[in-house]
This record gives sequence, structure tokens and C-alpha cells, in this order.
Amino acid sequence: MKTTSLKTALLFLGAMMLPVPTAFMGTGLMSDALAANDTKDVTVNATVPNNCNFTGGAVTLAFGNYDPVGTEATTPLDGATTFTFRCTKGGSAALGIDLGANASGSTRRMTFNSEFLNYELYSDSGRTTVWGNDAGSDVDYTSTSSSAHTFDIYGQVPAAQDISVGTYTDTVTITATF
Repeated sequence: MKTTSLKTALLFLGAMMLPVPTAFMGTGLMSDALAANDTKDVTVNATVPNNCNFTGGAVTLAFGNYDPVGTEATTPLDGATTFTFRCTKGGSAALGIDLGANASGSTRRMTFNSEFLNYELYSDSGRTTVWGNDAGSDVDYTSTSSSAHTFDIYGQVPAAQDISVGTYTDTVTITATF
């Protein structure tokens, strides 16, 4: 009986020394103490740029009728319009308005048949802060959300301008620098 037990023990020990077939790997037949692993971190990132754009359709500031022999002989004619603009949340832009197509020096002018009707654009309802196109007169904006924001443009045609009958126009350009 000792011979059989010794033979069984030797066969058992020999079987333990054989490599484990790959079909049995990961099936729980191997001890966790014999398993090995390695890890590697993957960095994931995305960049959100400062992006801004105008939204909505065309913008028109229509002053209406300017009557140089009536009310506007002594009182300026006021008008206003709005435009919408948006930036990425936390983004910022400087919004400037140029002098228009018919300016003379720093005076904005509408034109009709070689005549000019002076006007001005402002960033405040009191019409005291001229809205220009440089660092001292543009409007700085920092977005608190990615939703569109409405901006008001306030205009004024000064009183007592001696001009002819007609429809006077000009085109100004709003520039966003971001």
C-alpha cells in the first residue's frame, strides 16, 4: 500500500508542475496570488475656445420722420434698436461700431442726393456715451452663459439741421473682437 500511495503522490506532484493550459486561465482555477496585472492612466481632455457670434437677422435703426421746421428745429430726434450676440460661457468680446459709410472725420452722417444728415450712436439710454470702434468707446462683454444677450443701440439726430426732403441712409458695421 505504501508503494501505491507513493506513486499517487509523485503523480500528483508531477501534475502540479505542468504549465496550466490557456483554456483554464481566468476561470478561477489559478490562484490570485499567481495572477499579475499592470495599469496605465489615460489623460482625456478637450479645449473649449472663446467663441462669439451675432445671432438673429438684419438690424435697422429707423429714426422715423425728421422735421427740421417742426419739432426737430429745437429738439433732437431719438431712436433705438437692438441686436443679439453670444459668446461661450466665460468668454469675452469687445463690441465696436464704426463711423459708417458717410462719416466726415468723427461725425456720423446719413446721405441722400449729396446732402448729409448728422446722427450719433450711443451705448446708454441717456445718450451720453458714444459707441465707437476703439478701446475707449467700444462695449466690453463677458458672457455668463452661452445664451444670446441683447444689446441696445441708442441713436440721436441733432436738432436744427437744414436739409432737403428725402430718405437719408447710412450703414455702420458692428465688429466683435474676441
